[in-house]
Amino acid sequence: MKQEIKERVEKIQRGEVPEGYRKTKVGIIPDGWHFKKFGGLADFKNGLNFTNNDGKEIIKIIGVTGFQKNFMPQNNSFELVKIDRKLNDEELLKKEDLLFVRSNGNRKLIGRCLYINKIKSSTSFSGFTIRARINSNEIESLYCAHLFHFYPIKKQIFILGGGTNISNLSQEILSEIKIQYPIQITERNNIINILSTWDKAIELKEKLIEEKKEFKRGLMQKLLTGKIRFPEFTDEWDEKKIGVICEIKKGVQINKTELSFKGKYAVLNGGVSPSGYTTEWNTKENTITISEGGNSCGFVNSNKDKIWCGGHCYALTNVKMNNLLLYHILKSVEKKIMKLRVGSGLPNIQKQDVINFRLLIPKNVTEQEKIAQILGLISIEIVILIKELNQLKEQKRGLMQLLLTGIVRVEVD
Repeated sequence: MKQEIKERVEKIQRGEVPEGYRKTKVGIIPDGWHFKKFGGLADFKNGLNFTNNDGKEIIKIIGVTGFQKNFMPQNNSFELVKIDRKLNDEELLKKEDLLFVRSNGNRKLIGRCLYINKIKSSTSFSGFTIRARINSNEIESLYCAHLFHFYPIKKQIFILGGGTNISNLSQEILSEIKIQYPIQITERNNIINILSTWDKAIELKEKLIEEKKEFKRGLMQKLLTGKIRFPEFTDEWDEKKIGVICEIKKGVQINKTELSFKGKYAVLNGGVSPSGYTTEWNTKENTITISEGGNSCGFVNSNKDKIWCGGHCYALTNVKMNNLLLYHILKSVEKKIMKLRVGSGLPNIQKQDVINFRLLIPKNVTEQEKIAQILGLISIEIVILIKELNQLKEQKRGLMQLLLTGIVRVEVD
């Protein structure tokens, strides 16, 4: 079977039409499949711009924040507003509606789709969104939701919108999107069920990760403040300045022309993620860094590998305590470190302020190691769960490529 699929994929990639398939305007699709413009399957309506006033009508609004994670709205997706009139049916959402991000400062969100799986009360949608409502029995709304999370469909949005820098989605663009789908409802439902199974697994894994992170946060709060102690340790803890615990070195600015997207050593220069990569390093592995400048100044990071510490980054060297525990302690007070920032245009944190920042530290080295070990084990568990989550997402992408193009057909009763 795998060899058959491989040969079929290779034929389609060469532009050949395998047996049981045909060539259309959207590419090579199976016999027994339709292709159609989305505008022939759905009606559209732009969202409304609501202002919160003292009206008697209380409604829920789904805005762009509801599109940040999964493609079904979460509990925190809604905003309650009071308005001075009752909305009509066309202004309210119904179960199985689709919402699209029409406009947003983050252009990566534009075109993202949200499937309305349930509605319990009067809920409308903001002016930054477009609602699509399926008006045909040829296709299910949930099938469309999966399609609009499939890269070839999202690519059409970018192309019709004038390129990857699309700044505004319109009803006209959505209407022109060409989609392909099986004629038989059983085949469509089988595809929905398979992809929904992976969605459920992804959702459960994400929930488990959040629960594990919350558990770690709670444990850190107790272990790193001495509220919970191991019975064998009774020594008082010390309050020490960071400058006493370690040396703080500001990095060296590297020319942008020397950066690349790929390279052996990451360049940390003030942000949360690397600003690029280079072939040289100036900071050894297992070094803690604190961002010095920019909107993320104060961000604490632990680097397993050698890095290039840039001009907007501090490296903590010659650490005189358990290095892993120091990282966990700094991470637990990260928000307080961020409050050290000065300046408005390009905020930064002064080196002397970092030096004088005080931390509560266990005196006993063995106690330091034990706390670090426990928190380290939980961190490893979280890393493993995130790896498993990424594998599930990659598996789903592979399934979408096979199922939503008809390269692999599901059994039909």
